[in-house]
Amino acid sequence: MEYAQLVLVVLFNSGFLIVSEVITSQYPGIILECRDQDAEKEYRCILSKFDNPNWIPNTGPDMQLRLRQDFFWHPTKRIRRECRQLTREEFREMVDAINVLKNDKSMSPSVYDFFADYHTNEAVKSIHFGSNFFGWHKMYILKFEELLRRVNPNVTLCYWDSRLDHHMNDPTKSVMFTSEFFGNGKGPIKEGPFAGWKTIRNIPLVRDLGKTGNPISYEFIDRMLAKKHHFQITTPTADRDTNVESMHNMVHAFIGGQMNNFNTSSQDPFFWIHHAFIDAVWEKFCSQLRHRNIDPQDDYTIIDNKFHQPDRYMDRLFPMRNVDGYSDYFHNHIYRYDDFAKCPLCLNSPFLKCDYSSDKCEKRNRVICFKFLNIEKKVHVTVCSVFRLFLTIEQRFSGRHIGIAAISYHHKFVSRGKIIRRLFIISMKPTLQLLLLVLWHSVLLSVCDVITDQYPALVSECRDRDSQKQYKCILSNLDKADWSRDDADGLKLRLRQDFYWHPTKRIRRECRALTREEFKEMVDAINALKKDKSMSPNVYDYVADYHTNEAVNSVHFGSNFFGWHKMYILKFEELLRKVNPNVTLCYWDSRLDHHMKDPKKSMMFTSEFFGDARGPIQTGPFARWKTIRNKPLFRDLGREGNPISYKDIKTVLSKKHHVQITNPTSDPNSQVEMMHNMVHAFVGGQMNDFNTSSQDPFFWIHHAFIDAVWTVFCRQLRHRNIDPQDDYVIVDNKMHRPERYMDHLFPMKNIDGYSDYFANNIYSYGDFAKCPTCLNSPYLKCDYASNKCVGIELHEPRRRVETPPERIKTNHLSTPQNDFTVLAGDDKNWVYIPVKIIVRNALEKSIKKNVIGGCEYLGAGYDNLCSKSVAIVQSNGITYHGTYRNYIVNDASIPQWVYAYVGVKDPGTGSSQAFISVTDKNHQPCDAFCLDLKAKKYRSCPGVISVTNKKPRLYYNTLKEAEENGYPFNPLEADTLDPRIKMAFLCY
Repeated sequence: MEYAQLVLVVLFNSGFLIVSEVITSQYPGIILECRDQDAEKEYRCILSKFDNPNWIPNTGPDMQLRLRQDFFWHPTKRIRRECRQLTREEFREMVDAINVLKNDKSMSPSVYDFFADYHTNEAVKSIHFGSNFFGWHKMYILKFEELLRRVNPNVTLCYWDSRLDHHMNDPTKSVMFTSEFFGNGKGPIKEGPFAGWKTIRNIPLVRDLGKTGNPISYEFIDRMLAKKHHFQITTPTADRDTNVESMHNMVHAFIGGQMNNFNTSSQDPFFWIHHAFIDAVWEKFCSQLRHRNIDPQDDYTIIDNKFHQPDRYMDRLFPMRNVDGYSDYFHNHIYRYDDFAKCPLCLNSPFLKCDYSSDKCEKRNRVICFKFLNIEKKVHVTVCSVFRLFLTIEQRFSGRHIGIAAISYHHKFVSRGKIIRRLFIISMKPTLQLLLLVLWHSVLLSVCDVITDQYPALVSECRDRDSQKQYKCILSNLDKADWSRDDADGLKLRLRQDFYWHPTKRIRRECRALTREEFKEMVDAINALKKDKSMSPNVYDYVADYHTNEAVNSVHFGSNFFGWHKMYILKFEELLRKVNPNVTLCYWDSRLDHHMKDPKKSMMFTSEFFGDARGPIQTGPFARWKTIRNKPLFRDLGREGNPISYKDIKTVLSKKHHVQITNPTSDPNSQVEMMHNMVHAFVGGQMNDFNTSSQDPFFWIHHAFIDAVWTVFCRQLRHRNIDPQDDYVIVDNKMHRPERYMDHLFPMKNIDGYSDYFANNIYSYGDFAKCPTCLNSPYLKCDYASNKCVGIELHEPRRRVETPPERIKTNHLSTPQNDFTVLAGDDKNWVYIPVKIIVRNALEKSIKKNVIGGCEYLGAGYDNLCSKSVAIVQSNGITYHGTYRNYIVNDASIPQWVYAYVGVKDPGTGSSQAFISVTDKNHQPCDAFCLDLKAKKYRSCPGVISVTNKKPRLYYNTLKEAEENGYPFNPLEADTLDPRIKMAFLCY
């Protein structure tokens, strides 16, 4: 058209181009005068003619206009995930759609080949070797994805994170190059979904995996994402070690075959998933730009290449321009990428595992199978941790398949009768994860009755994937006017916190300052762990064996030394307190021995304390102990090494920052870890070897003193307004990175060990010994010449003290901590159901922030709760009138759990149905999970419980009966599955 152009978007239907009749290219007289070279002026002029008052609108019936959006771009925002994260059904749908395009002859020779041929010849120059590399390939794979979604609107392209293969021992053995995924890696493709494929040139699709090139490494992506602008990652302006296009080429070469040639690479389906990952990484880079208020389009790199000028139209993708590929629009409206694989979850994929030596996910080469009596277990995901948190098991038992799965936060409904035979974990909010462990009893899986996964008619209309909307809707139905509360007996709820973390803040004292009764209780508890065979070979040895092998590298020689050992001895102390809640670990201040004339004659190495100093231990509370390797526990006191001196500690406490006391950044005379090593050597025997030191009980009291000194150092930081977590030393050791998960102490991260939480809430240290009182201990005395306390030697008489040490009452735990709220009346005709409330937020962030806002609903007198986490527990009757409501106080800063008894009406000979809910202080609902007998697993449920008097009963008749049953906190398990607990709620 000469003066105006009507651009028609073509619609392909069955391969034919659909066009419309030409309307007119002429200017009617009414708008002829508006002809103008400036399109905007012409447009406004034409509209002004139609807005003339002489153009009065029709006064007849109102006119309607219906508009239709009929395209696949973004009816909903899609999520691209790593290919191993897809369910097998999702993966099959994707490859089926690719094959449909390959078989669709509406284009010549097929739709797939026609479209793949875009990436050839002249176009290669404009899409490689410059700034347009990122944007063009983004649009190209998006266009391909649209073709797939035209075949099946449910399909979304996955991406291939080749870093997961790079970190394998042999990347060529990746499961991606098997029949389960994209077919063989060598020669013509003869297996998998693309077997027998030929290219547009009628040549067999081939690969030559691993002959040249390599997958992308974690280190490369880290370097690339550390850059601030596109010119630092773009060809030709980037350095080689951050040039994304150059790295991408190496992956093409690694696969080989057609993938190793610009003109044929898109013939292999690997092309699309490889470039999807490049786009995913680029999107992460762009999001970092946006966080610095830089628009990626404004950061487009101008280079001396006409094909890569920002306003040039993209080859084969008109009307897009090169700079359009840098737009935020696509990520904001059409698609986004799911999180990359991270340890320990590794996307919950059965094809990935966590390499704990590097804290990186890698691809599994095989499935590990082992036998356990009459049960065959196929372990898909393994975590080398006592918690066994992410063990997903496919079990074959008595001819039946038993599915066990962790249920996701978002997945609210599971169809009844569906057998889950492999990993079924959908992505969930990072800070909210329910990790379900299998409880074995006599080798059989213990299960319980189904509560209910049905929605009663009263609340069925409230079903919604948004848990907040669903919760409010259910309550609104239960709160209707005709559901008024009973005016009869009121309701009461008793909640119980039954865990040993910190019912009272405990005080750790020097071992020689304990009363003899306290010392005996402590060593008796240690011996009880040694005799407890519930773990193999016993609980003590099992936990002591944490401090061995690879873990040694992550807990020594760097910043994690302090935090990991703090958490380790705390875990050990929890085990002692499980045996005897009155026990608190003591510490051994070896300075008191260093200043003796002969430190080898310390009372600590006698039968009154920890036994012999030389040879196998034959006296004292640990006489004739053997280690986990069945060797006698022995010592070789004083042969080498030395205790810590007063001067050492003074030097350490004179420093201002962790960098001055941490290995390897500190000076030798203030390096705490080196001082600590000398004490290990001084004790000798097993204590003088990293892999066996924790077999000797001296390990725990020695490290308690190191922690006591560190606590004083951290207190000095706080006095200077420095948070210890902000002072964490970054060293050139991946094992000591702050966000790495602690070995054996998941879900704690290295940085979490530096938190104030522990000193503020769980324990503190008694004062160090000072002259003249020296802790009023008969085993210590004051050296007036130096004004220092020292230990009494072996054959010296005990010091007579006027006020000997007394038992610390705050260390005594007599009864569980309970909280009552009585709304009215009494608790007759009610029964009590135990529920578990799980608080997890340390999985994705440090323990630094322990305040959750919102205390307003409590009213006056509860201001102290504003700094704590609150869970509101409530039951609303469905088949009866009545509501229970109360709150409990938790600490949201560590993963933990509490138990509550929620009241429902006594079912008698019938049944009582109620809606049970737990919310936080901001009234955000926690997620309900119910234990299901038929499916033999926990699963997401609406929170509706049906109670009958059939056995096994779901309830207790009285609070006393409920409390006597007890639900103890177990320090060895992050979260236990107790078949008596039918409902669990996941909060925060």
